Amino acid sequence: MYIESAGRGPDVVILHGLPQDPAELAELAAELRAVFTVHVVHLPGYGESAAPEGPYDFVAVERELIADLRARGVERAAVVGMSGGCYRAFHLALRSDLPVWGIVGIGPLGHVHAQNHAALHQYADAFEAGVDMRLQAVGRMFSAAWAAGNPARAMEIVDANLAAAPLPLVAGELRAICAMPDLRDEMGTLDIPVTLRVGALDVATPPFLSEELVGLLPQGRLDVVPGAGHMLHMEDGPATASAVRVALMQALPRSERLALAAAQLALDTLPSDPAEIRDRVCVVACDVVGGDYGTVFGLEKVQDGAFTSWGAAVGDAEVAAVWRPDERRTLPHGLPVWDPAAPLPSHEMQFLSLEETAHDVAIGPLIATLQTFYMPARIVDQARALLYSPEGRFVAFLGVLSRRRLAQEKLDDAQSLVEAFRDALLRADQLAGVPAHPEGVPYFRRA
Repeated sequence: MYIESAGRGPDVVILHGLPQDPAELAELAAELRAVFTVHVVHLPGYGESAAPEGPYDFVAVERELIADLRARGVERAAVVGMSGGCYRAFHLALRSDLPVWGIVGIGPLGHVHAQNHAALHQYADAFEAGVDMRLQAVGRMFSAAWAAGNPARAMEIVDANLAAAPLPLVAGELRAICAMPDLRDEMGTLDIPVTLRVGALDVATPPFLSEELVGLLPQGRLDVVPGAGHMLHMEDGPATASAVRVALMQALPRSERLALAAAQLALDTLPSDPAEIRDRVCVVACDVVGGDYGTVFGLEKVQDGAFTSWGAAVGDAEVAAVWRPDERRTLPHGLPVWDPAAPLPSHEMQFLSLEETAHDVAIGPLIATLQTFYMPARIVDQARALLYSPEGRFVAFLGVLSRRRLAQEKLDDAQSLVEAFRDALLRADQLAGVPAHPEGVPYFRRA
């Protein structure tokens, strides 16, 4: 069968739903290819793959898939399954000889329960009879609000999916998956990281199905996306692509995860645009600490939404400083613990010396978010100075917009990459023309 393979790094196999145009997953694949070798599978009859001869045989398709992956050198992989592709991912992990190191399900169909069993057979009957099912598909695939706001786009997607493979083949595929075994009794033996991401308004695979599966999995995690339907890669595209990447990074053994992160920060691999470097730093930080600490990991944000490193702030641009975290409600010199719900302070504050700041720098990043509108901009210079202090551990950005402290093991991971994070950000400053340190400290500590 046809498989689009590109990228570098650990192997990740993407399995589309039924029916689904494999081309729909191009943006997701592009997000992952910066870190992984991604294999987008065109299942038999879809995209560039020829339709199978005779009745649809689910297990035979799986055997062919494994043989084709091995022919490409894939001996171990994570699997990203969209909808019915998630059942295939579970079956590969539980019933095949291909080692699977992680699973991510999007709008996941982990088993065909009674309600879905009836619905899938009805769709199969309709496809075989030539009934127009487009309106029903729109209601099943999308949240009502998204479909109402994007009627032409919703119908275009449904048309592409229904044209992705011959409808008689799709009918046979639907009947075949309904006849496959219920794998729930085996889920307890699947001791690999599994992340299921489902829309809160998903009609095709409602959240309660994923909740049940996560309860059976030793390393299961559930992400429910508010206000979204089944097609998360459309309604929640960038956020879902990022969440999939983070889930896959977190599924890797620690040594592999940190090696991949370090490779992304290597000076000779960085882009030439400062904004792209800063964005990469934020992405890598998110990959390293995982998705448990909020959806944004960055440095201070300026008003236009772009990320900047510790540069000069102007106007109402936000800046950030890091202080030693503890259980007190105030930090040195009365600086308050950052609270997303609290108003920003409006009084003048004293600032610690560099030596005092270095002493108080967090072993865990608790952030005080301030605004230059309310206080001297010296806080920016002080924060920048930490970049050049050997005592200061540059982990401040890891906690921005985080609502709780990093777990110790995640902090340890971040600490192991501090030098690479710092050098990447200093490269961005250099390319952006940020003035050098007043004491003449060079931008790069490594050649």
